[in-house]
Amino acid sequence: MKISFPQVGYYTDVIKFLLDGLECDYMMPPPITQKTIKLGSKYSAEMMCLEGDTEITLEDYTSKPIKEIKSGDKVLTHKGRFRKVTKTFSREYNGKILNVECGGLLKLKITPDHPILTLKREKIKQKIFIPDFIQANELEKKDFLAIPIPKETKNFTHLDWKKEYFHNSFKYKNTKFNYSPKLLRVLGYWLAEGSIIYNRRENKKTSGIDFTFSSKESSYIKEVEEIIKSNFNCSISTRSQKLSVLDIMVFSKSLADIFLYLCGEYCYGKVIHKDIMNLDPKLQLELLRGYLRGDGCFNLNKKDKRYSSTTVSKKLANQLFWLLVRNYIKPGFSTRSVKNRRKSYYLRLWKGEITKFEEVLISLIRRTYPHHIKTENYIFTPIKKITKEDYDGKVYNLEVKEDNSYISNCLVVHNCMPFKVTLGTFIEALDKGADALLMVGQPRTSCRLRHYHILQKQILEDLGYKFKMVRVSFTNFLPTFKKLSGKSYFEVMKQLKKSWEKLKEIEEEHYSFERKYDVSIGITGEIYTCLENSINFNIIEKFRKMGVNVHMSIPVSSFLRHIYKIDFKKLKYKREAAKYVFGKVGGHGFESIYNLLWYANNDFDGVIHLLPLSCGPEQVVYVVLDRLAQKHKIPLMHLPIDEAVGEVGFDTRIEAFVEMLKRKKK
Repeated sequence: MKISFPQVGYYTDVIKFLLDGLECDYMMPPPITQKTIKLGSKYSAEMMCLEGDTEITLEDYTSKPIKEIKSGDKVLTHKGRFRKVTKTFSREYNGKILNVECGGLLKLKITPDHPILTLKREKIKQKIFIPDFIQANELEKKDFLAIPIPKETKNFTHLDWKKEYFHNSFKYKNTKFNYSPKLLRVLGYWLAEGSIIYNRRENKKTSGIDFTFSSKESSYIKEVEEIIKSNFNCSISTRSQKLSVLDIMVFSKSLADIFLYLCGEYCYGKVIHKDIMNLDPKLQLELLRGYLRGDGCFNLNKKDKRYSSTTVSKKLANQLFWLLVRNYIKPGFSTRSVKNRRKSYYLRLWKGEITKFEEVLISLIRRTYPHHIKTENYIFTPIKKITKEDYDGKVYNLEVKEDNSYISNCLVVHNCMPFKVTLGTFIEALDKGADALLMVGQPRTSCRLRHYHILQKQILEDLGYKFKMVRVSFTNFLPTFKKLSGKSYFEVMKQLKKSWEKLKEIEEEHYSFERKYDVSIGITGEIYTCLENSINFNIIEKFRKMGVNVHMSIPVSSFLRHIYKIDFKKLKYKREAAKYVFGKVGGHGFESIYNLLWYANNDFDGVIHLLPLSCGPEQVVYVVLDRLAQKHKIPLMHLPIDEAVGEVGFDTRIEAFVEMLKRKKK
């Protein structure tokens, strides 16, 4: 049996030393290259997939099925921002698929191994509101899935309308539409109740806009008339169609064209312009106020007290959902199909949400059970039901620049970098003759590393490889190496002791810290990214060549001391770090926090945070690290890494960071 294993930076030599001493038959892993990473990326993305009709949120907050997404499309990520799709994947899949339902349209059909951003119910009981990416097959009913709160805003103040109009030889124009609270409220009324007036005599050219209200809504009618009169030079008239219906007709070609440009037309074609979707959420709340006044209704049934709104425009429904989420308002979102009619989209609000609009009637609505949880960056919604079904057909996945995650049916899913690298290494090793693979798989941890060997075995077997996957962990390494080598426990222990001495020699050679220069930098982050030089572009040597003292916070010896709880040197900082995370973060997120605190209190000039681009635990502590760095006045630079990161750009960033620290030192 010829064993191979992943590259782990300088520690690859320690594994070689151990296997040599145990007289195991092995082969060295191939070096990690761009080809290695691309291989892993290709097959990992193809493995973790969604059903083709799953809706993906786009840059204008509308959505389209994942099977229609193309490279270059911008999609919403778990960070609440938009990034380009760099690759799309599809494959035939015959097996089990999970139906994860959170109510209404908040549901997923997903392969069991795909990670989803989740808040486990155990954490909620402990009042820990830090999510992690969990595999779909580990989800349980009453776990909470994350909806990101989009934070991107643009400071648009108005729309300049360049078009000129002529009437009886006179030139006129309404050239400016201000994005003021009142006018945005009028847009909301029009999205709910409005239509375009066309002049049939002039070949259906626009001639104005129309609002249709109930005659009982006198305050809304008066408000619309006053706002339009105070902002535009145009004529307004009212008309009663029936006893209970009143039309407000505003005659202005330019205003009609502006409304058409900003909001579309017809009940099924209305949509909000992307400029308005990126305004400050407080301004957007005024548009929502107008829309819900015009198209909302109350259900005061004792069993189901709610405020709801309906539209047949799929695009508008999605945009209204995200406008509410941007204002930390969680709506129910569902559809209803009636024979011979267009599909309807429903948004429902309950007391805790509706009172934000400060409407008197809305205060009647009550809901006692907390159906969702809000934090600064996410709204968490509970899983109501999980079922399995057989599936035979195409499934799809996306690769997204920087964040490598995307929003599917309003929920967060994503892929993982170290998984890709180790998978690519295994493929190349098997191609060169290996028939057994050694992989770390530590049980009972909150890092997805514990699943790597399972998923990689499944992927490689699907690709046609025949081999044995050997899982080694801190709890089974003695019997594992005894079985691999045929040696006694005593002999294995003896070689492990020698390997430990070899490990310390390597760390002394490559990671020893001395203050030779004026500037000292600490490195923290996810362990594999920190230790594997082919991934981090040999960052330690780069710093040393720049005349910088560099300290690695997470060599293997320190990590083992932390695992076995004998790292007393940093105990004080662990206790302080625990105040910011309230429990297990997963991966090495907690280590990143207490190591930053240690650096801040030991005269370091700056800290580098190395992480795989979409690492859940490191992304979770991202904001905590920023706040602590600001509090302790220590410069911090995050360096997320994936296959799209180039060495030239990487070097430019660290050189600029070092130059900044040197200037600060002077």
